[in-house]
Amino acid sequence: MAPSASKSPDARPSLQLVRSDGPSDEELLRGVAAHDSSWADAFVRRVWPAVVTTVRRLMGDDADADDISQLAVMEALGSIKRYRRKGTLDGWVRTLTAHTVYKALRRKGLERRLFTALEVAEAESSRLPGPAAALRVRDAVKRVVRHLESVDVDRATAWALHDVHGFGLKEIAEITHVTEAAAQTRLSRGRRELLDLLNGDSDLAELLSELEETPS
Repeated sequence: MAPSASKSPDARPSLQLVRSDGPSDEELLRGVAAHDSSWADAFVRRVWPAVVTTVRRLMGDDADADDISQLAVMEALGSIKRYRRKGTLDGWVRTLTAHTVYKALRRKGLERRLFTALEVAEAESSRLPGPAAALRVRDAVKRVVRHLESVDVDRATAWALHDVHGFGLKEIAEITHVTEAAAQTRLSRGRRELLDLLNGDSDLAELLSELEETPS
């Protein structure tokens, strides 16, 4: 059974170590495939941190994040037999979770929420010293996101998933349910569109210049 939807992921640890004397991932997968509920509970505990981390990364503090985390866990449980053991279990779960996020947002026509979460995540990840530098970083990221929102949504999504979140082309194809060739085309065109917009933004260039001059 998946964790209760009434409980926020905040109530759970952000990281979960697998005990060396506990079941292996392969044992968990076999147990779930055999429709054993006790193995299903253990599997959910195993993958929950990867699910929550991925949803938070893509959606930030969106009000629907908890519900989508639940959907992603249920999707993982129902997809065990389709997992081909290529790559790590965590990697497969992250890709499947990203697909669940994308599908849920696309169904509602809200794909661009991915870029709102990007704005928060990138601004908060700054390590530059001082409040002035932090404000410049936030302003620069906001300008990038604003330009990103004017790019075709499919191309912008491919760019964000690849260049920001680190998914490979094959994973992006699975997440967005297109061919790998289509994912490559979207990524290339999205990069080109965004670069043209960024190159024409003199205010952004000034902000970046100020950040380059910020002492480390």
